[in-house]
Amino acid sequence: MKQKDKLRLEEQKSLVLVRDNLGRYFKFRVWKDRVFIMGRAQEYKNFGEFEAMMLETPCHTIHRAILYNGGSINANASKAKALITLWTILLDKAEDRLDTYNIASGRDVVTGKKKRKSRTGNARYGLTSKSCDDVKMPTQQKVCYNILKDAIGEDKESLSAEEVQAACNNAAKSGILKTKQDPFRIFKYYQSALIKAGLIIHAA
Repeated sequence: MKQKDKLRLEEQKSLVLVRDNLGRYFKFRVWKDRVFIMGRAQEYKNFGEFEAMMLETPCHTIHRAILYNGGSINANASKAKALITLWTILLDKAEDRLDTYNIASGRDVVTGKKKRKSRTGNARYGLTSKSCDDVKMPTQQKVCYNILKDAIGEDKESLSAEEVQAACNNAAKSGILKTKQDPFRIFKYYQSALIKAGLIIHAA
């Protein structure tokens, strides 16, 4: 077997194959994308699970499945070879869902729904030179300011939204930020007030 054929086979083994209740096949790059196939389905996570499922299936039955799906195989081929052949045939006939989202439209090619944008994106948070001592504010708002200030520390100019979110989560765990809601949601609630007060900078 040529090197490029070996690489193609390894890539195929890592793909996800799903058969729905109407007998249609779909292939995905990652397992979580299979939620877009609705209804009851016979699902194969990858070649390893497919191989395990077919472990007790007689070799002649696998050969028959290959022929039924339009393929061909030597009658003396081993069971391992037959399984790889059948898997490849099923992938070839499966409807392609390797790129779940249509980049141009931002819509899912299966459901037609808009792809949800990241809540955090590439936003950055920084501090101004103004002191919070000069501003009157609710206690929790001041806590949120101090969370950002402590997280930035002396060696950073700004933080990503993910880093601020992590800092808020840590503050909630340690009891500094007292809330039953999502800690970062509390920070976002006071964000505009902190910006308006001239205490923090937010760049999307």
